[in-house]
Amino acid sequence: MGNVWTLTLDTATPYLSLGLFRGEEGLGRVVRVERRHEEVLFGLLDETLEALGARREEIGALVLGEGPGSYTGLRIALAAGEGVALALGARVYGVSSLLAAAWPYLEEGKPLTPLFTARNRLYYGATYVKEGGKPRTLTPPTRVPFPLRWA
Repeated sequence: MGNVWTLTLDTATPYLSLGLFRGEEGLGRVVRVERRHEEVLFGLLDETLEALGARREEIGALVLGEGPGSYTGLRIALAAGEGVALALGARVYGVSSLLAAAWPYLEEGKPLTPLFTARNRLYYGATYVKEGGKPRTLTPPTRVPFPLRWA
């Protein structure tokens, strides 16, 4: 299992987030594509594989962003990820897109609330805290109006 790559993919926002990791080795990319995720996704994957000297056949797991976010955007990552996983016999895992965005910034015991913009002056938000090195959801993903009124 040590030689397989994990592909991470999220298309819930106007940004395409794609990463390829194996232990401490890896490369992550975030590109603003607006509504062109499907046009850019596989080209970016091929560039990332080439930069790391990896092959698609070495992908053993996928971690896909589950949103919240654009319905069409979510479908792109989920459909592309499931297709890649089916073709390669790889395992698939889902993670909250908000948690994935917050994770690099979570500090032990300090709550953090990431926000994504939505339509009609709304935001998607959730509050997380890291406890014992693991994330815990304090407020589940929800839509909140602007100006923000957070419970």
